[in-house]
Amino acid sequence: MNSMMSALSRPAERSPAAEPLVEISGLTKLYPMEAGWLGKKRSWLSALEDVDLSVRRGEILALVGESGSGKSTLARLLIKLIEPTRGEIRYEGKNIFALSRPQVRRLRRKVQIVFQDPYSSLNPRHTVHQIVGEGISGLKPPARRSR
Repeated sequence: MNSMMSALSRPAERSPAAEPLVEISGLTKLYPMEAGWLGKKRSWLSALEDVDLSVRRGEILALVGESGSGKSTLARLLIKLIEPTRGEIRYEGKNIFALSRPQVRRLRRKVQIVFQDPYSSLNPRHTVHQIVGEGISGLKPPARRSR
């Protein structure tokens, strides 16, 4: 446990020439908001504005912020579930928004996003039996026996 904690408390070793694994520049995501009679006026809701960051191999990134601060939007952009209004994300030097469908599938096998939702996350204090049993407990008795 001590070795894990010490590894987490120090920055990843990197050479000055090391290329970022993930590089985000000028990333912005705006959502259109309809307003006025028949939606004639249009305003924009800013989910992310001009985000820049880079992550090198061996580094771990944790996004922390208030509800509505753009964490989930950034995660969805990172795996190309949504398109940005402007800006780019480069993974291994390639702009992910220019990737073909097969390339996006390969990207999604390499990049993992963990959404911290208390209702869908696994509780580390529970056994596998408790976690699986929680889902089964809502079934009717005949269905529960078959599981």
